[in-house]
Amino acid sequence: MSHVPLMFTTEEKAAIVDLTPEIAENWLTFNTENRKQSDMNRARLGRAMLEGRFQFNGDTIRWTTVATLADGQHRLEEVVATGKTIKTVVVWGIKPEATITIDRNKRRTLRDHLERSGERHGKELPTVLNLAVQWARGDRFNIGHQSGALLPSYEDADVFLRENPAIRASVEFASQLPGARKVFNLAHLALLHWVFSDIGGDDSDEFLARVVSGDHRHEHDPEWRLRERMIGLRQEHTDRPWIVVPLACKAWNYWRDSDSLRTLRIRTGGSNPEKFPEPY
Repeated sequence: MSHVPLMFTTEEKAAIVDLTPEIAENWLTFNTENRKQSDMNRARLGRAMLEGRFQFNGDTIRWTTVATLADGQHRLEEVVATGKTIKTVVVWGIKPEATITIDRNKRRTLRDHLERSGERHGKELPTVLNLAVQWARGDRFNIGHQSGALLPSYEDADVFLRENPAIRASVEFASQLPGARKVFNLAHLALLHWVFSDIGGDDSDEFLARVVSGDHRHEHDPEWRLRERMIGLRQEHTDRPWIVVPLACKAWNYWRDSDSLRTLRIRTGGSNPEKFPEPY
């Protein structure tokens, strides 16, 4: 491991270093010409560092020949904030006019990673993983919101899939169920199947298959009421996960209790809002 003095050079060179909080704090004083910081990116990096999941992947801290920081501010900020030391590549000697080319290439997505790893259903699986991680963290009425504090990192999603391989079967169930796309976004259906399967086993298959097929005995059957709401949301393009998931959980609970359900709705405002209908 190279020792890196707190000085700069116009020479083109690179080194792998242990970036300590002390070095990072010093280097941030030279962060005078960088882009606006992303709170979302910082939150993900900081969480990975605190949980010991930050991995050395060859990403660089870059310096210009005029001693300004060209790349790496988020990693530096989070090393200081968390007090953690990380291993990173540092490159010196970049001409100031060359910084315009930084971050111009298309970034790899979670879908890119999953497909390169041989996963099927690359379109739906990333969304299902994001939702499943949020569910496991306890997000309920906020599930699916694109917030930096809630949205999991690619690393979180990748680890979660390895620890919860049944998600693959749920995605397969959703993709193979005839007529499913008319009623559900397939990623939402797969998430619900995964959640309900963990609780009720094969009941999850039966309930969701009845919702999709329209098979029911009475108009107040929970599976029929859920089907009607889901089709309406799909047609209105308002089938967001933070709306779909609580409605489905409420209908599931009524179905498990063999109760009728005249109106399927969730009161989230007013003086007496409903609690999230935790599935059982």
